[in-house]
Amino acid sequence: MSQELVKIIIEYTVFGVLGFLVSQRKTFFKWITNLAESHSKLNSHDLFNIINDKRVNTIKYIKFQSSPNKTRIIIDFLDIKLRVIEEKTLLFVNDKSKTNLKDQELFNACTNLFLDIVQTHNDEWELFFKEKGLEQETIDYIMFTFNRWHKDTVDSIQLRLNSIFKGGFYDTSYQKVLAMLEVFSFAIDTTCKDGVKSFEEMNGKLDKINYK
Repeated sequence: MSQELVKIIIEYTVFGVLGFLVSQRKTFFKWITNLAESHSKLNSHDLFNIINDKRVNTIKYIKFQSSPNKTRIIIDFLDIKLRVIEEKTLLFVNDKSKTNLKDQELFNACTNLFLDIVQTHNDEWELFFKEKGLEQETIDYIMFTFNRWHKDTVDSIQLRLNSIFKGGFYDTSYQKVLAMLEVFSFAIDTTCKDGVKSFEEMNGKLDKINYK
């Protein structure tokens, strides 16, 4: 094979590769971006610092001066909710088989995470407060009152998740999970406020309970 023919083949190959890269530039850029994104960093998101701060520096100082029972119950109530959010979300972000999912599958996984958090803390509330001496009627009342105050926060989380996964603004799975964690972070403060407001409404309902 002559040198001239080799040169022509190399030139055509180079131009062919360049042409392919140009035609597939969006896919190639997304692939490069994915390589640069480290999913292992998700478990260091500020969400977990915020949760810890709320549990240590905020919840422990909530006090209802006229109702020691109410104070103890809300501290336990919110502590369980925040712990469940932390544990479930950490499990999720540490599982690359989930965080690397694409499009609808990732949306389904994140939605299931949210639903799992809600179901788990509901179950834990029931078990915990029964062990602390509360009747089922009282437990139902506490959860119903909180959930009524908390509804706007839950609706906002679901709306934002739909926007993140359906809006087309975020390109990669990493970006979408990161955006979800930002939504969760914002909702933590609102959740604690919802808790305080809901317990403020429970005037006299918890005062005569023998809370162990």
